[in-house]
Amino acid sequence: MLPKWQWELGSPIITTPAIAIVTYTNGVSIRVEPKRFQVEEVSKEIWPPDSHIIHVARRYIEVLPHVRYTAVGINFRSFIEHHEAEIYVRKKFLKEGAWINDSPPLHTIAIKLIYPLSNGRLSITVDPGRLQEGDKVGEQEKSGIIINANFHRDCQGYPAHEQVITYLQNVKEDWKEYNTIISRIFGVNDDS
Repeated sequence: MLPKWQWELGSPIITTPAIAIVTYTNGVSIRVEPKRFQVEEVSKEIWPPDSHIIHVARRYIEVLPHVRYTAVGINFRSFIEHHEAEIYVRKKFLKEGAWINDSPPLHTIAIKLIYPLSNGRLSITVDPGRLQEGDKVGEQEKSGIIINANFHRDCQGYPAHEQVITYLQNVKEDWKEYNTIISRIFGVNDDS
């Protein structure tokens, strides 16, 4: 248990030569691979900029400044409940034409939007989908729109640990930009 944050292991630690995974009961997981370090939190209660995962990632970078860091990705995921998500996304993003109604008829679409960033890019994917409430099979599923965003920034030069820490500190601005774009596209505010 991490006493300061009251974290407890949620499952056994997995370690192999190629990968190490630690999962906590609060929804945080840490995954280390030869060319990737990932800290993730799945939570409906925590506002992303207030999450502990930025502190975890920063501490990792501070302990291992000599690693050749090549990029930083800050990811957000949202869900907008909508009972006819496939139809809504298709009508919102796709012009009517033969590609929709010809045989076979189009079933669904997914959209990827890419915006430029300083030293990188913002990718947003929009997919109709289902979200299961809770962890147990058979719990209620909701139909809606799944939105994934990746703020990808490339690191320049070596060592890049200070640049990585600077990029991690952008999380509040990234979250604000993400919400601005989502609000502009869908006419909703996804602050929570």
